[in-house]
Order: sequence, then structure tokens, then C-alpha cells
Amino acid sequence: MVEKPTVKKSDKVERDGYTQYKVQVQAHPDGKSVEGYLLVPKGPGPFPAVIVPFYEPLTSIGQEAKGRGVGTHDYGLASS
Repeated sequence: MVEKPTVKKSDKVERDGYTQYKVQVQAHPDGKSVEGYLLVPKGPGPFPAVIVPFYEPLTSIGQEAKGRGVGTHDYGLASS
């Protein structure tokens, strides 16, 4: 377990009702990281955070090609 994982944000995109960041989150004490997306709702916050592990991160935020996963596997988008 990594008690205070490193999170690197990049590729900021403003969307309807939230800001989307591409992130790399430290997943192992040796520094290995995983890619994902951070969706931050508009408003004063603070907001809770949820990491949604799924086959690939674009599906879990509803951004996969041809809308695949929207309404069925877009857990990260539904949580924002």
C-alpha cells in the first residue's frame, strides 16, 4: 500500500459541469504508476475522490470511441 501516492496531472479539459485531467497515480512503493482520469466537479469543494479501475480508463469516464460503455460502464463519469 502507498500511503501518500504521487499524482501527476496533465491534459486539462473543461467539460460540461466538471474539469477532466489525465493523471498518473503511484500504485506501488517502487514508483510504478497507472494512468487514469480525474474528474473534478465544478463548485467550491472539497470533493471526495474515487479511482475506478476498469479495463481502460476512457470507458470509465464515458470517452471511449463510439460511446462504448456510456450508461453501462462509465462509473467514473457517473460519480462526478
